[in-house]
Amino acid sequence: YSRHVESISASDADGAELMISRSRKNRWIVSCDDVDSVVVKYRLYCNEMTVRTNQVESDFALFNGASTFMSPVDSRDQQHQVRIELPTDWEHAVCALPRVGDDRQTFIASSFDELVDSPILCGNPNIYSFEVGDREHLLVSIGEGEVWDGAATAEDLRKIVAEHHRLWGVVPYPRYIFFNLLVETGGGLEHDNSTVMMISRWYY
Repeated sequence: YSRHVESISASDADGAELMISRSRKNRWIVSCDDVDSVVVKYRLYCNEMTVRTNQVESDFALFNGASTFMSPVDSRDQQHQVRIELPTDWEHAVCALPRVGDDRQTFIASSFDELVDSPILCGNPNIYSFEVGDREHLLVSIGEGEVWDGAATAEDLRKIVAEHHRLWGVVPYPRYIFFNLLVETGGGLEHDNSTVMMISRWYY
């Protein structure tokens, strides 16, 4: 979201600064004649705990694609690669996008639409895995504390997904992630291969 861009700059591959100007509310133009590649850096405001925005805390970070990623205007149908550089004490970057090889922190999207429809959760969440229809499903929880029983929740989810599989006869995705943020607020937003849910842990 352009309103969350606090600063932005551009340079060539050698680090030489390039002129960048804003042409619309959510569009920038980089002056790059005779330049083969451009590096754009921007700083985002990430302190809005909703299912459609970004939140960075001391122990986790949630990134929604639409509020995070810029892309050249003519690249909507091109592949996009995202690499997450985690803090040293964080173990996981979790996303429904396929990983690049064995790299657990680099993901690839077939298009910009797929990229912005694939939220990313980073930190040390509790992760529970189950299979239905030969497809992996993950429950990824932040904030369980001593109150929320993640293993029991994953088993309940497995039963729900299995009933959907029985009803429809198909599991129409390669992998599915339930992001479960117990952050004392509420909301839910469904994506193609994942969903982001927010609630209080005391509602267990």
